[in-house]
Amino acid sequence: MIESAFGRQALGLLRQLNSAISNAEDMATATIEAFAQHPDAPVITSFPGLGPLQGARIRGDSGDDRHQFPTARALKAYPAHSPLDNRR
Repeated sequence: MIESAFGRQALGLLRQLNSAISNAEDMATATIEAFAQHPDAPVITSFPGLGPLQGARIRGDSGDDRHQFPTARALKAYPAHSPLDNRR
């Protein structure tokens, strides 16, 4: 009886995991589709190693105001994009 209960519990947990994976995949697809519509997407994804998901995160972190950072150096200095930010 205990093994049966543990088996049911494991199956329930696997169903939850499968659902979470499916939801994450749906969100990734929606993010990629939405980011492709952004006018800066071709520029951002032209950087080596930046795909649509990473590009969307960078765009989200730095905001949509193109005038917020007057130079590339200003954007690079933004804390969310600092190499030291990888310590998290």
